Amino acid sequence: MTTRTFTVSWTFFLRCLLILVILPALLCSCTTSVVKRSSFDATAIDRAPATDNSANTEDQLKNLSSEELRDKGKVHLAQGNLPLAKIHFLLSVKKAPEELPAYIDLAKTMELEGHPRQAEDIYSFVLSKESNNIPALLGQGRLQRNQGATANALETFKKANLSDSSNVEVMTELAITYDILGKEPLAEMLYLTVIGLRPENAAAYNNLGFNFLLQKKYSKAISNFHIAMIKDPKNKTYQTNLATAYALIGQENKALVIFERAMDPPAAYNNLGYIYMTQGMTREAKEALQHALDLNPIYYARAQENLKQLTRSQVDTTE
Repeated sequence: MTTRTFTVSWTFFLRCLLILVILPALLCSCTTSVVKRSSFDATAIDRAPATDNSANTEDQLKNLSSEELRDKGKVHLAQGNLPLAKIHFLLSVKKAPEELPAYIDLAKTMELEGHPRQAEDIYSFVLSKESNNIPALLGQGRLQRNQGATANALETFKKANLSDSSNVEVMTELAITYDILGKEPLAEMLYLTVIGLRPENAAAYNNLGFNFLLQKKYSKAISNFHIAMIKDPKNKTYQTNLATAYALIGQENKALVIFERAMDPPAAYNNLGYIYMTQGMTREAKEALQHALDLNPIYYARAQENLKQLTRSQVDTTE
């Protein structure tokens, strides 16, 4: 009889969690080809069907300058109103086609709307005009990584880093990519540099903590997640990460208390059960997942699926 552990699965799970927490879309295994364009037609951008309201909005915006349109578009983007943000950025581009920042804003909006090809076209157009444009390189690198071309993304972020070695956003994206590629020590150095430059930034400590999780340096991970939570106490991602770290060192009670701050109790026990599954702790996993089902058998179907997966894994180890 052979014995099977979930060590590899746990590392894979953490890398997937890293991707899901930080990136806007699931990865797919394909490469990204970059098409350089010397011109860009804003009218080619897909738009929602015209309505009386959108037509009236555009009429009201005609007298605004390109900069004013862009500023208002940023407000709508921050509020999550993507269609209205896109209208503002499109009009800004039309009014001042030589000004590249509006193109970047438009491309970001297209990313968020789920139109990566159009966003890529815009970033490529900007880079055809200004090859070291940092926002365009960041956008292009994100798209490459989101589409599974992680090696291409790494080269893009390296190029951006060479152009601006003190840019915190560039260093963070480069570090995330190193983490995904399994080069955690290189990522760690970058995260530490970011913290040195932005010690007030809670996300920087969370990112370093996640890097330590990947390296199985759990006490260091816990320390950094605590700092992130002190700086941003209501952030549920930081709470979940801290709870995960406590679970991995066997402090179940602490993990559950923190999990339950970030989610309802059935979800907390399901998460704890899944972590135990990845570590090959069968009895503990069963108990936690069953507890999730007992708390809410109708709502929390995910716990049932994890229990089924655990049962299948046990059968595999006895064959």
